Amino acid sequence: MLEDAGRGSGGTGRRAGLRSLWATSPWGFDSPLPHHLGLQATSPPPIPCEGEEILPSGRAMHMRPAPGKLSLHVACKECGKEFDTKLRMDRLSFQRGTLAANYHTCPHCGARKVYSKSDYILREREEA
Repeated sequence: MLEDAGRGSGGTGRRAGLRSLWATSPWGFDSPLPHHLGLQATSPPPIPCEGEEILPSGRAMHMRPAPGKLSLHVACKECGKEFDTKLRMDRLSFQRGTLAANYHTCPHCGARKVYSKSDYILREREEA
């Protein structure tokens, strides 16, 4: 009969096999190596973006406007007519975002094309 001794270090749990593999050189489950080797000291000081303020701690505090203030439009690559992509975001998110390889279907001609950040036309959204 086996007795449960509170799951001591010699149990047959899921990590028991790992213990036997490194019996001659126990590595443990917590890395003995430091994970952050002076990253604070070697990192360049932060550069604030539009709408940001740098705190004394060195961290950036975002002063974001209300989300969805801009609507993103594109001109169809097939028929040339402008249409609303139904994407909404604030100006800071647009400036920071990559917006690469987005597919949109033109409601005028039905063409489905790929659009990148440089293709977007920003329109201020009317408050509803």
